[in-house]
Amino acid sequence: MPSELDPLGAAAFQSEALDCQRCHGVPSFASGFETGNTPPSALNFRNNAIHDAGGDGSHPAGNPGRGGITGLSTDAGEFCAPSLKNIATLDDVIGNHEQGRRTIASGANAGDGHANPDRDPLVEGFVLSDLDRADPEAFLESLTDDTLVKDQSLLDPFAQ
Repeated sequence: MPSELDPLGAAAFQSEALDCQRCHGVPSFASGFETGNTPPSALNFRNNAIHDAGGDGSHPAGNPGRGGITGLSTDAGEFCAPSLKNIATLDDVIGNHEQGRRTIASGANAGDGHANPDRDPLVEGFVLSDLDRADPEAFLESLTDDTLVKDQSLLDPFAQ
């Protein structure tokens, strides 16, 4: 990893306790990074407990994951882990992973991802004290390019 990244946070990121790099690997900090010779199995699709709409493991109609591409019910709800670059712009990523799920209280996508019966075992959650949380948070913040995320010309990809 680049030397300018927070070293204690990088160590926590790679630790056995958090094991973040298993899904969010370098160089892109994502599981879907492809090179010319990447086999499809290396893209690492997993049911990451984002949804449990209806309490039965289902996903919102417009967001079926890999299953929407392959047509296989066994692929429903599977996604590649997104890149962690510029992650400091999102709400409580560590908290969602710490709980092993994302909970949406109301609306069309309401549900408790932890209850999803198809949730990948790697999305099991972990326990962090406030002190333990500081290092990985600093590491994730070091992956954010403030200049890039504040560049007005890049905010709307569909702008003319």
